[in-house]
Amino acid sequence: MGLGRARGVVAALLILCASSADGRAGQLVAYFADWQEVDPQPVIGYLARPEGAGRFPAVVVLHGCAGFGASVVDWADRLAGWGYVALAVDSYGPRKLAGDCGQMPYQAIDAYLAADHLSREDFVDRDRMAVLGLAMGGTAVLMDAERGTAFDGPHPRAFRAAVALHPDCGAASGIMTMPTLILIGARGAGAAAEACRAMAAGRTVIGANREPGDRSMVRLTVYPDADDGVDARGAARGAAATDALQRVRDFLAAGFKR
Repeated sequence: MGLGRARGVVAALLILCASSADGRAGQLVAYFADWQEVDPQPVIGYLARPEGAGRFPAVVVLHGCAGFGASVVDWADRLAGWGYVALAVDSYGPRKLAGDCGQMPYQAIDAYLAADHLSREDFVDRDRMAVLGLAMGGTAVLMDAERGTAFDGPHPRAFRAAVALHPDCGAASGIMTMPTLILIGARGAGAAAEACRAMAAGRTVIGANREPGDRSMVRLTVYPDADDGVDARGAARGAAATDALQRVRDFLAAGFKR
């Protein structure tokens, strides 16, 4: 797909989002990366940034099974309000997927494509970037952060911190290459929460034989009376949501200290 068609895709998305994006601080963008394959599809994203000049830390935001929509846009706007450049990435649209919860590897790749794009912007501090994912996107975040995966190599210094909100921890070893915050609600998804506890404790088949000290990178909080709404639409949904937002904010602030 050429650049002209990419601009057409962005124009169409702008029209579709106009009714729901009133008051948004950011804008839709399309970009390519040098290490994509020949004739790549454009990556579509929503970019929000703080006011003013300077080099800001940045966060890549990955959506859940519901796809690119209000949840990740809300998160991007919130992150911009906290002082970060935020790029929420659409992993479905460029691949013509209506929705598929099995596409985490694509999202893990998209995170690095987004980091590559952000690193070229003069208002981004390329040495202070993080990745945040919701549900399916949170699982992709674990893939990006985990040591010894296919994604631990292309850009090993791209991200300094990772945030996974309500991920599937079942296939993760818990041996991370960067500080990783995991927040998950146990209500209605007890098995998922237990998998994250097992991962953090080294009780999984994948991680049982690893050095326990390597798990010091993982920060896990399980909310017993909350569902996946702990990440929500970014709206306050009780004590768990409020606590989750504060934990994310504090974690990023600590991770980006020079």
